[in-house]
Amino acid sequence: MFGRYTENARRAVFFARYECGIRALKEITPLHLLLGIMREGGPGIEIALDLQNKRDAIFGQIRLPEPVPKEKRDINTDIPLSKDSKMALAWTVREADRDDSEQVDPTHLLRGLLCFPNDAQIALHTVGIGLDPLRDLAKEGRLRVPFWRRLMFQFRRLFREAIWPAFAQLALVFGIGVLIAIALSLLGH
Repeated sequence: MFGRYTENARRAVFFARYECGIRALKEITPLHLLLGIMREGGPGIEIALDLQNKRDAIFGQIRLPEPVPKEKRDINTDIPLSKDSKMALAWTVREADRDDSEQVDPTHLLRGLLCFPNDAQIALHTVGIGLDPLRDLAKEGRLRVPFWRRLMFQFRRLFREAIWPAFAQLALVFGIGVLIAIALSLLGH
């Protein structure tokens, strides 16, 4: 599921799980993902969220239970994603595809949270952060992946979705033809 995610994006999801775990909650919500993104940070997130000016305002919008004492936490439990978190991750991949990016980075994860109504989207909208301005930043190149990486992504996608399936079908037809030829030669003797 996270094969395309950069190390920073994976850490953001890890931190989301951590934020959920220290509160002994049963599922990872979009607010936990937002906390994970903010904790992981990076230059793209600093720009996208204008963290120098809006960090406190964003944290003020995040309403989560206080962390529980360490002895009440079950750190061995695998915490599942909520329905909205799964939806956010699906939108995240679409946002990366929209940028022709082979890799999913934390800014894509942030944009995925903004693509549909959820608690994190409401918190971000309240402090003036929206999807369209973030997409504009990506178009301007401030959050965008270099051209050569986008080109390699398109080539791999073309190979995976068009060239390889065509080659596999051709190989299958050729293999069936060889089997038929062998069967006919055996029957002919």
